[in-house]
Amino acid sequence: MCLLDSPPGPLSFDERFNGNLLQLFRMVQYLNRTFPPGTPLEDLDIDIIGGLSGGNFRRPVVELWAFRLLEN
Repeated sequence: MCLLDSPPGPLSFDERFNGNLLQLFRMVQYLNRTFPPGTPLEDLDIDIIGGLSGGNFRRPVVELWAFRLLEN
């Protein structure tokens, strides 16, 4: 997924991603501003509809953003 095609400010690589809570919070804030809850999944720039399992979806929408922090 490439959400930084149009970043909210000047792009800077001064900060390394280390997954701390402040960085994760800022990422969720950005996602919520860019694709707020209720955004149809077909409006995303990636196809995730094919990965949905179960359920009878009329028009799938973003409900919330979450991160999987642990690997299986």
